[in-house]
Amino acid sequence: MGCNRHGVVGTMGEIRHMKIDVSEPSAADRLSAADALEMKLEGAADIGLGLTRWAIIVLAMAFAAFQLWTSLLNPLAAITLRSVHASFLVLLCFLIFSAGRRPRTGHASWYDWILAGLATLCGIYFYLEAEQFGLRVGFPTTSDLVVGSLFIALVFEATRRATGYALPLLCGAILLWGFFGQYFPGALAHRGYGYDQIIGQLVIGTEGLFGTAAAVSATYIFLFVLFAAFLQQSGILTLFNDISIRLVGGWRSGPAQACILSSALMGTISGSGIANVVTSGQVTIPLMRRYGYKPEFAAGVEVSSSMGGQIMPPIMGAGAFIMAEMLGIPYATIAVAAAIPAVLYFLGIAWVSYLEARRLDLSVMSSAAMGASQATLWGRLHLLLPLVVIMALLFGGYTPIYSALAALGFTIILILSTSLASLTPPNFRWLIYTATLGAASAVLYGYDSLALTVLVAAFGLVCAAFPSGRDTLVLCFRSAYHGTINAVAVGITCVIVGVFDGIFGLSGVMLELASRIVALGADHLWLSLIMAMVICLVLGLGLPTVPSYVICAVVVTPALAKLGVAALVSHMFVFYFSVLAQLTPPVALAAIAALPFAGPNASSLRISVIGTMLGLSGVLVPFVAVYSPELLLIKGTWSDTVLAILRVMLAVCYSGVAMTGYFRSTVGATGRLLLGAAAILLVSTDLMWFGAGAVLGSLVLVANGGSAPES
Repeated sequence: MGCNRHGVVGTMGEIRHMKIDVSEPSAADRLSAADALEMKLEGAADIGLGLTRWAIIVLAMAFAAFQLWTSLLNPLAAITLRSVHASFLVLLCFLIFSAGRRPRTGHASWYDWILAGLATLCGIYFYLEAEQFGLRVGFPTTSDLVVGSLFIALVFEATRRATGYALPLLCGAILLWGFFGQYFPGALAHRGYGYDQIIGQLVIGTEGLFGTAAAVSATYIFLFVLFAAFLQQSGILTLFNDISIRLVGGWRSGPAQACILSSALMGTISGSGIANVVTSGQVTIPLMRRYGYKPEFAAGVEVSSSMGGQIMPPIMGAGAFIMAEMLGIPYATIAVAAAIPAVLYFLGIAWVSYLEARRLDLSVMSSAAMGASQATLWGRLHLLLPLVVIMALLFGGYTPIYSALAALGFTIILILSTSLASLTPPNFRWLIYTATLGAASAVLYGYDSLALTVLVAAFGLVCAAFPSGRDTLVLCFRSAYHGTINAVAVGITCVIVGVFDGIFGLSGVMLELASRIVALGADHLWLSLIMAMVICLVLGLGLPTVPSYVICAVVVTPALAKLGVAALVSHMFVFYFSVLAQLTPPVALAAIAALPFAGPNASSLRISVIGTMLGLSGVLVPFVAVYSPELLLIKGTWSDTVLAILRVMLAVCYSGVAMTGYFRSTVGATGRLLLGAAAILLVSTDLMWFGAGAVLGSLVLVANGGSAPES
């Protein structure tokens, strides 16, 4: 058993069974309804009571069926799919979330049913009329204006319930500017637009609410969220934790390293940082606390590494799918470009965690003491097969929709085969797994995802014939339900950000803002980059990653493009800081989600500050990528890429020591300042500057006294 100087660390089994209070009012009350909903679903809690609960279940499953039907057969026009999808989102929001912006625990009120009914009527209208919208662009009918106005109001109220006031107020300000901008002074004014122009732009067509973000929600996001829900049901998250503990738990700072690796692995299947915090934080944060880390530092490690899940391929955050649509490039290109920066991000957190363990003189503990045996790992490695499938398809040139459908079907068969295997003697279960997964692979290779769907249905019928199989089908049903509910919270933000696209596209105001940023960076690109970073962090305060990224992409990327920054690089720059905005104080939604696991005296502000410092490599990587695009594997030679990686690793090394104030011994204030300056110099591509940074940092570390670090 590993221990520090002050106490003994409990086993992993003890940690898993610790009673963690996740109902702390100060934390729950500050989370948005969507984030509180994730915490509620992770606890397997039901939503609503009586008729309300059953209505949510029926509508959620109808929504899932609609999405799978349209994904498999593609029977609807794009505008019809997007508008009906958005109507489903709004309808479910009014039933899932109360007017008080919390997940519903009781019955829906009469006005909730009225709002849900109005959303249903809008959806029916869109289903019947959407294909004709293309013929009426610029000339909406009276019924278009009435339904469009009503639907815009419903979207704003649904978003308020799901995410809080910040996003609706921001979008509302843009909408008011669209209506009355002609009366604004100076550069804020536009030429003025009629009511029919604005409503038509937002609803009648694919430039507003039913634009790119809604399209991605209606196709990629829903399927990948559903896939992640089923994959979690298979037990892969526990496998990730155990693999991480087995691989790095025996290192000094082992619990922190296991947390980081587990979050990185979880990031391969989940694009939600809050969900990552909630699912893994309840295990890893208490473990790190008992190892000897301070509560805020333990929570900061979890928060920073969990948010990194959104930048970890193959399944990144929803913003990455929107990026692919905006740029018109395959999603696999985005995933490949994000791979090296994501690894560097997690290495930065791991390095700082190691230095902190050295500073606190925390000893090594064995991975066996934390409850991860090699025998149990070997028996569960087949759970990784769906990840292999989706990566093979994504990087094999298949579309994200096909890849997600195929991987989803493969995962369901994996879950059902577990139920079938339970009927056989233990020594023969591998035959069941081999036969079922082999059949799924053969069908997928020889036919398509529709044929795989038929195979899934056949397995479902077989499982329905015996009790344990029926229990497994109930678990699959619950996974589909949870996945759909989680997709609602993400999807509604994708709809409302269409206000930015629509109004800014109508007015062309972004050209003026872009010209100002370009003027600022005409001689000094770094000034424009810092300004862009500040815009992303400020706009991201209190906003989920998706709207934060979409808004910043509309505002910032045109300016960076004019300064000669490649389109993919500028979008990745914006995406990184939209993710990091969830870490930064004073709001720091991810820190609030981790607060209940950090103990009664922890502060979300301190957690967010520590999480931001731990994620400092996430700040350095985007800047290096702008000056060295080869870091994203989009240009240059392999030698250029290796040099860029080495520069980032040195910068992360120096900045980590500067933050912790410890290397081989305590580093003084002057040394820390010099190391910070050296890390900044390494961003430059100029040999003189980054060479000076490398030499300066090395001299400071060599001059640092004390004994050599232990391996």
